Amino acid sequence: MSDRYGSTLYTKEFVDTLPKEEAEETRPLLQLLRGDHADPEAEIERIERWYRELDGPDDRKSALAGNLRSLRPRQFWSALSELMTSRILGDRGFAAAFERPIAGLTPDFHVRHDGHRDFVVEVLTAFEEAEYRRMDADLRYIANALAAIHHRIAVFLDEVDLPATRPSLKPFLSRVVTWLEACRPDEPSELCLSPDDVGFSVTLSAVGARPEPGPIVEGIVGPGGKISTHETIRDALRRKSQKYRALKDAGLPLVIFVWQGTWLHVNSTSLEWALFGPERVTFTRTRERISGGRWDREPGGLFGFGADGGSAPQHTRISAVMYCERVWHSEKVSARLRLYHHPFAATPVGVDTFHGIPQFVPIEATEDLTTLQWLDEEGDACVPLP
Repeated sequence: MSDRYGSTLYTKEFVDTLPKEEAEETRPLLQLLRGDHADPEAEIERIERWYRELDGPDDRKSALAGNLRSLRPRQFWSALSELMTSRILGDRGFAAAFERPIAGLTPDFHVRHDGHRDFVVEVLTAFEEAEYRRMDADLRYIANALAAIHHRIAVFLDEVDLPATRPSLKPFLSRVVTWLEACRPDEPSELCLSPDDVGFSVTLSAVGARPEPGPIVEGIVGPGGKISTHETIRDALRRKSQKYRALKDAGLPLVIFVWQGTWLHVNSTSLEWALFGPERVTFTRTRERISGGRWDREPGGLFGFGADGGSAPQHTRISAVMYCERVWHSEKVSARLRLYHHPFAATPVGVDTFHGIPQFVPIEATEDLTTLQWLDEEGDACVPLP
């Protein structure tokens, strides 16, 4: 099968450097450029055009381009999810700035639109459980090494991509110390290092200063929030909530887009269980029969009343979560969407912001009772990705 080329990301010079496809090829980039794909020319054109039209600083887009050219499925799909998110936002008339600093942080998108409140969008992509475990082990390996560095600046470990043979961390730790000395407490800062710099890819972000020096790692996010089951979805969302706590003080809504990646068992039900708790049915048994069946949800959902079901609502800095699935609809590449609003969001995102998309919205939220209902559930939830 002949190779396919583009004009910017996937030039002939780049494609010629790639390995041959395997008999049962699963790497999405090689499937696109050298293997089986339904319409490779259209897909290459789409990705390159989306990348060109993305509004963001050159250095941030350069890192994204590296992921779009990566043979690793999680790198490729995470970058593509970010591009698809930008198209959804742009199609609604929003101005979505990619990785521009705001409120001391650098989110995936800062979104503006006339007549609407500004809001922030973060993107997560779902992957195989084995991939999640490997990524988590890499993150903790780097986090443990960083714990030896004490400083007033607090840091989030955003992304790590280690090779099979782990390199020496001394050059990396030296670069981190130098970077910390240049950080200012009131300004956002990010350290992005490549394999050419320290032997592996890693991204750190400064998230403010503390009164006294201490171990620098404030939290771990992970590359694109690679997730699988509803427990790990919930964990990934919780990490995002912790990282973006400054948005609550800034009065900016936070909307998290969760894309289905390579793990097809992650669906809207997985997300609903993560947000509101798994469904369960309780029956009452007597000597004569089973009766009194009652349907409810287990406690512990991210948008519920705490882990025990009886605490104050948590993670209220998350305004809503969008479930996203790439589909082929009406002969066009599209996204099937559903939006779940946090019933106790500190800064809610307006229902009209995503008009026409099915939305699970609160109609009553008190300290003892939460009632939500669907709006536009029967409407067309498939949004074209032009």
